[in-house]
Amino acid sequence: MDIPSLNQIIMIRPTESAIVFVQQLGRGLRKFKGKEFLTVIDFIGNWENNYLIPIALFGDASYRKDTLRKLMRSGSASISGPSTISFDPIARARIFAAIDRASFTQRRLLKEEYEAVKRRLGRVPKMVDFLALGAMSPLLFLSYAKTYLQFRQLVDSHDTPILDAVYLKSLEFFSVVVARGIRIQEIHIIEMVMDNPSGVRQDDVKRTCLKRYGFVPSDRSMQSALRILENGFFKDAMRTKFGAIAYIEDDGELIRPSAAFRGLLKDQTYRNELIDTLEVGRYHYLSEFHSGRDEDDLVLYQKYSRRDVVRLLGWEGDDSSTVYGYKVEYDLQQCPIFVTYHKDTERISALIDYRDRFLTPDTFIWETRFNRTTTSKEVVAIRQEAMKKLLFVKKSDDEGGEFYFLGPLRFMRNAMSTKTDEHGRKHSVVMMRFSLFHPLPDDLYHYLISEEETGEERADIA
Repeated sequence: MDIPSLNQIIMIRPTESAIVFVQQLGRGLRKFKGKEFLTVIDFIGNWENNYLIPIALFGDASYRKDTLRKLMRSGSASISGPSTISFDPIARARIFAAIDRASFTQRRLLKEEYEAVKRRLGRVPKMVDFLALGAMSPLLFLSYAKTYLQFRQLVDSHDTPILDAVYLKSLEFFSVVVARGIRIQEIHIIEMVMDNPSGVRQDDVKRTCLKRYGFVPSDRSMQSALRILENGFFKDAMRTKFGAIAYIEDDGELIRPSAAFRGLLKDQTYRNELIDTLEVGRYHYLSEFHSGRDEDDLVLYQKYSRRDVVRLLGWEGDDSSTVYGYKVEYDLQQCPIFVTYHKDTERISALIDYRDRFLTPDTFIWETRFNRTTTSKEVVAIRQEAMKKLLFVKKSDDEGGEFYFLGPLRFMRNAMSTKTDEHGRKHSVVMMRFSLFHPLPDDLYHYLISEEETGEERADIA
């Protein structure tokens, strides 16, 4: 049916599928002379799935929450041509809340999107096929089933081979370490030792990285990547989860694939699944984490978990579980700071209800842990110019465990303050004012500071 003049849609079929929703809504979104608006009458509650609106309007079918948030923040800037999109504050707040609530890892939805791509291709799709077609993000399959092969075993067992547990644990390791593409070094090293089983030199790795990706990895990032691939970064529980496999051997001259890795690669199914995972990681790196990377491989306004940050900063081990709001790494002169801007004050202690806030897009007020003074060791260290202070902020816990990287901070001044616990006891804290090296873009600034419940912005406190 093709009726461009159509200006009213009556919804009587419930759906959580972006494909179906776009088809339904799209019937009325065609331009036509004299057509000034579209009326949508929803009888069955599709409006509750407000996250489908940016999918339909912006044409993004990846189901990645951060992508949908970014599209909503940018508005008309994400639309080509003369068309414009605007949302009133209440509608914006409801759509953001719907994105936070939505579960895009429901088996029915994942299976539906998988089968749609399989029908389109006429074969079992690889993860990179979803990226090439602009379909559902393969990261959602990994989130649901740990590996893409295990997901296919659940929804398409007839066309899916079986692998033993050791292979699946290895594929889970690579799904966690490389699929998001936050750093290319691990991908590049693994590909080079797969192509050169007799070994490669670190200088060759750096030289080919410059040729392929336009930069020379720092010694710290190389050692960090090697440590991860040698099974030396994660805690014991994670190592066991991933099969406790070291993938490379580094004798100081040559980097070689380990005997265990060479054994795994003899299985063609495993090799194919690994190559697909590496390609997914490269795609995400090139599209999201390549342009604008800094010396620590961090990219402004991209999102990272605490574990991601500890890894990229080159820490010896995975100390992410002890970072909490911040941690001073004295040897490396680094202090990553993690802030949840809108806290659930009913569920947390008064002592960790930190009074962190933006005064302006380039000025941030931050509160230390309690029982700290201006002479405390960590406070003195944070004030030093040599201490690299990196700010990571998420709007609320509804966004999950990842934070926007907002760049380095410059210390301006500090002052003593106090806060009161649930028993009325006062504790000393230090309030610090920082300036951001990179002022926040307006859309991200207003998104972070706004209160979703009302659409109104949080008042600044000078």
